[in-house]
Amino acid sequence: MVIEELDSDGQVIKDLDKDGNWFTKKTINPDYQSFEKEFNDLLQTEKELEYKVFTLDDFEKVETSENYGTFFKLVKVEETKVVPLN
Repeated sequence: MVIEELDSDGQVIKDLDKDGNWFTKKTINPDYQSFEKEFNDLLQTEKELEYKVFTLDDFEKVETSENYGTFFKLVKVEETKVVPLN
């Protein structure tokens, strides 16, 4: 977010604080400001997606050791009806 301020010779500018300790002057990085604007614009973007509902049977032979949370939200789980035995 910030970068060290440089003098006209390209040297880092240092100064003393009120307690007599040296510190490096810093300024906001203009590249960060550009990134932040683009990122905020991206966060405000809305996209409409269309997708086909999947069932677990569609992936009967798929094997993975990973966990795909968003994918599982798209899988339709069919409810099994329980019929009482009389």
